[in-house]
Amino acid sequence: MQHTAPDPGSRRPSGHRRSPGRFVPVVIIVLVGLFILSQEVPAVNQWVQKLTAPERFSAGEACRRAALNAAEYPGYARLREAGTVHDTRDGFYVEEVEIGSMDNDGAETVFRFNCYVDREGNIVSSSRVDVRPRP
Repeated sequence: MQHTAPDPGSRRPSGHRRSPGRFVPVVIIVLVGLFILSQEVPAVNQWVQKLTAPERFSAGEACRRAALNAAEYPGYARLREAGTVHDTRDGFYVEEVEIGSMDNDGAETVFRFNCYVDREGNIVSSSRVDVRPRP
């Protein structure tokens, strides 16, 4: 059996790099996956918001904290809906933060909380609307 040397013209030069276009499909798949996760998983959504819009994230967090503290028994309050943050000229409007909390009889009461928050994260105004009337 004779060993034949490979054709020198068919070999890649030793310093040749692979094309960067090879990783484009992987990057696209990762970005689409991150987008889907940010829509479906609240913790991922919060992480993305914290990276992309830190002032909006802080405004939402300030309103959610105020909403939890507005419950009759803050130690037994829970966040049901995180609400939506909208830009205003001087800050943000956070609407429909929904809180579930224990009431005086031990049953759950649900209310929605809305806030105006300035750019530094301070609550300017807030309102509370009961969703389930208390007995």
